[in-house]
Amino acid sequence: MKKTYFFGLILISLLPYFHLISTTGSSNLGHGTPLINIILITLCCSCKSNFVSNILKGFVSILLFIQLNSVLYYNSFLTYGAFSSIMETNSNEAYGFLSEFGYSWIFVSLLISSIFFFISSKITINIKIKHKVLLLIILLFIHPIRWAISGSKSFGEFVSEPYIKINDLYYYTLLNPIFNFATYKDEQRLLLAPDNYNLPSHITDNGKDSEYNKVYVIIGESAYRNHLSAYGYNIETTPYIDSLSNDPKFNLVHNTISPTPITRESLKRNLSFSTVEDKTGYNKYINIVNAAKEKGFNTHWLSSQTNQGIHSSLIGRIGQSSDISIFNNSNDETLIDLVNKNYRSEAKQLFILHLAGSHLPYNNFSDGDLDNAIKMGSKTPEYDATILKTDRVIKSVIEKSFEDKKSLVIYFSDHGEEVNVGHGLPEMSPEQYEIPFFIYDSQKNNNLEQIEAMRANNLFNTERVMEFMMSKFGYDLDVSQLSTTQPTVLDVKNKVQNYNYDKRNHI
Repeated sequence: MKKTYFFGLILISLLPYFHLISTTGSSNLGHGTPLINIILITLCCSCKSNFVSNILKGFVSILLFIQLNSVLYYNSFLTYGAFSSIMETNSNEAYGFLSEFGYSWIFVSLLISSIFFFISSKITINIKIKHKVLLLIILLFIHPIRWAISGSKSFGEFVSEPYIKINDLYYYTLLNPIFNFATYKDEQRLLLAPDNYNLPSHITDNGKDSEYNKVYVIIGESAYRNHLSAYGYNIETTPYIDSLSNDPKFNLVHNTISPTPITRESLKRNLSFSTVEDKTGYNKYINIVNAAKEKGFNTHWLSSQTNQGIHSSLIGRIGQSSDISIFNNSNDETLIDLVNKNYRSEAKQLFILHLAGSHLPYNNFSDGDLDNAIKMGSKTPEYDATILKTDRVIKSVIEKSFEDKKSLVIYFSDHGEEVNVGHGLPEMSPEQYEIPFFIYDSQKNNNLEQIEAMRANNLFNTERVMEFMMSKFGYDLDVSQLSTTQPTVLDVKNKVQNYNYDKRNHI
């Protein structure tokens, strides 16, 4: 009977893999994955103390519950990107997500993991201490040793980013959530590091003042550019932006991509010198808020989201370094009221507006927006209604910018969206990366020429927004030092990937 129970535990621990095989056809379980799970279960069942044993078995059951949830919803094991997003998702977003997609997979995961715990509580395995130590050594070191001896490149990557690489090694095992958590906590240490005011080699400060008095940076949320009529969508979702097409102050930037499909990772690269290839720029160099301050700007971070979730992370640190930071957990349109309240005609000011935008669930719109989307024949009316509302917010900001003859407005989305599915998905897709980006410049500068110089293979990656903004603050930029070869992005596992969607009809 004991052997039957033990065999049952092994089968249950492999259910996530069996589900993936049945739904995706993939048979890649990762090297040594079944062995890792067997060893983990064996160690949990070999503890002589029932109390300690049950705690360990309960903990493994929780790990199984987490992996089952990820596999049942995403058809993927838990990625670091998904884990970090969960850690930084505020309660409103979490509730909205569950309301949109239901709880069924959670109940199934809970049922299976409960059965796992019940069966494991019936098993006790007698193993000598020396054998336990051997099993523990195999459990912890089999993957790192195998990877280290597989080549100098692998070993170098392991040494440079041990948490991320170990997390990757145990991706297919029940230990995955533990290493995701360790990687996340290691990254959070950056929150304790002091701000750095150094400039990278391609940026210099020669004492020039900015030619602008007012700068507005509008950060959208989950806006896929093919759902903006400004980019050719057949539903008029951006009537105001469309009306600017012949305005010489307006520049619509085509072929723009986000560096990642996740807010926390994208904004880190939009608002600091962290890049896809080198994340250390976040701490090594100055961020957008401090760069503006150094040039005499009074800085404002205005968010319609809460100060929890993403704003309690590395992005929140940038926002909270502003002279004024407000998180009002309210309607995007209320940000305009905050701009008006804090506007000082005599001062140089930077306003960064972080919108709720088009994040799931798609409910950030007025009844009129939804009615209009439906009347125009939209197949995704709720999502398109959120774009209509964003267009209205953008209109208010640009009209506010008219009050100063030396003003600049830029808008871009943090990432794209697979409409009615989401973003930060295990499988890369152009919808998650292709975003809108435009500039409204009272000085009529030839911004497109500068953007063109920063493209890679005809694509503009918004990790270069930081360089663009530095030039607008009055810093000198040497574009020749920037890579303009193959564009790269991060996938949801934080792996660098070439962005190979050249055959698509980019707009």
